[in-house]
Amino acid sequence: MAESKEFGEIEEGDYIMLKDHPCRVVEIQEDTHEIQGQGVLDSEFRTDSFDGADAPVEMVDVEYEDCEVESVDTGSNTVTLTDGTQIPAMDESVATQLYQEIVDKEDRGEDAKVTARVVSARGERVVLWA
Repeated sequence: MAESKEFGEIEEGDYIMLKDHPCRVVEIQEDTHEIQGQGVLDSEFRTDSFDGADAPVEMVDVEYEDCEVESVDTGSNTVTLTDGTQIPAMDESVATQLYQEIVDKEDRGEDAKVTARVVSARGERVVLWA
């Protein structure tokens, strides 16, 4: 029976599915470093698949944060956060949803700032959803 595990729970000797292929984890190497002032943990899993082939698989630490949105440019799918940072939206529907939420709040006379989920990995950031 398959079960889900958090990244940090995977251990050497575990069997995992990688791209629909069953593999046994034979080695885990971890490298902690800093990108843009944030600690990042990269791990490389060396796997021994059932056909005997070794395949390095790199796991990347992904961070999520809720950020306050100042404005949205639906033409370029760019979201501006209240700190002035401009981040691309995951896709057009995310930018449109954020934009509409801001417009709706302004129409009701409310504070027009909204919160969006921002995902960071490998020094890149993207607005995933509103």
